[in-house]
Amino acid sequence: MEQKKRRGIIKISLPIFIIGIYIVAVFLFDDSPKLFLFANVLFAIMVFESLYRGWEISFKVSVPGQILLLYSGWVTISIIWAWDRNATLNDIKRQIIFTVLWMAIVNVLKQDKKFIEKVLEWIMIAGACLTCYLLLYYGPFMYIQALFQGKRIGEEILQLNKLGMYTATSCIIAFNFYLEKRKLRYMFFFVLSLIAMVGSGSKRAFLMLGISLIISLLLKIKNENVKNRAIKILLAVIVIYIVIMLVSKLNFFAGVLSRFQELFTVLETGDTKFSRVRFIRYGLKSFMEHPILGLGSGNSHKVTLEAMGWATYLHNNYLEQLVNLGIVGFLLYYGLYVVLLKSLRPGIKHDSFCAKTVMILLLSQLISDIAVTSYNLKFTYILFAIAISTIENGYQERK
Repeated sequence: MEQKKRRGIIKISLPIFIIGIYIVAVFLFDDSPKLFLFANVLFAIMVFESLYRGWEISFKVSVPGQILLLYSGWVTISIIWAWDRNATLNDIKRQIIFTVLWMAIVNVLKQDKKFIEKVLEWIMIAGACLTCYLLLYYGPFMYIQALFQGKRIGEEILQLNKLGMYTATSCIIAFNFYLEKRKLRYMFFFVLSLIAMVGSGSKRAFLMLGISLIISLLLKIKNENVKNRAIKILLAVIVIYIVIMLVSKLNFFAGVLSRFQELFTVLETGDTKFSRVRFIRYGLKSFMEHPILGLGSGNSHKVTLEAMGWATYLHNNYLEQLVNLGIVGFLLYYGLYVVLLKSLRPGIKHDSFCAKTVMILLLSQLISDIAVTSYNLKFTYILFAIAISTIENGYQERK
């Protein structure tokens, strides 16, 4: 009997293990041409495992799922009016893969609410693995030396803002697990991911982490302790202020602080030579010229060519959606966030750990979208899948 039970545990855990290893591969190998194939093989295994366990074919798709499918449909038909149809075709191919990705993950996670917590742990582990990979790649001594010199580290492994986002997300999850379970191993994962996040020098990663930690603490405090809450928040603000004042004198944080200073300089002087400012100006101009349909998915490089003379993304997901897909695509994409956050509220009211954590992750993603293009990242759709599964499992439990 015990042997059968153990076999059952292994059988149930296998699909989560495959999803977890795939998430680690996305974190580590997303920008590596040589190792990217390994991540694709894991993706195929994950999809086949999901199919093997029984893909439930149903005409009843959840509202968030319907919005995602509508968004994918809008991306597809935008090829009709696209400025560069090849770029849109690449986005269509990617959107098909993303659709299979989130559907496969939802198909597994809907089987047991405990699976969601396990996948969140895997994201936390992926951030720690990314730090270990960086330490091995550069050598611990060289990495720490560069860290204390304020250099941005990790560009050979992953795009730096993406590196910052991934590790900040891992920090957020680890911190929430620690608040929930009070086990020191979660703080170990937090610190480990934080090392890579600091090395990335990404100011948006620091911003999304700081705001997310504050939200996490506020959600944890009970209503009957309003007075204590105010004291704790006040003390936290004072401590953070003192720490910032102290570390600002260290080279350790020089890379991040210099980038914040660069941002403030732009805001104060209005220097339009700064590329992101020009992207915003030219992007808004393009949107006003094509407000409903946009230029077609993946066509923001038309704007950057006009603004700077070279093709790239706009480094702002809000603007990216407006330029590429017009107001229709923008409302579909960010309407999904609104629906997800609204649908998570019942779980949050019932003090569901997964609902609260996923809500914080979605909010942190909205913060990071100010300075990054996230609609074309696998992790974005992994997060959507986790959010949809959390909502559906919560609905079934209450029903």
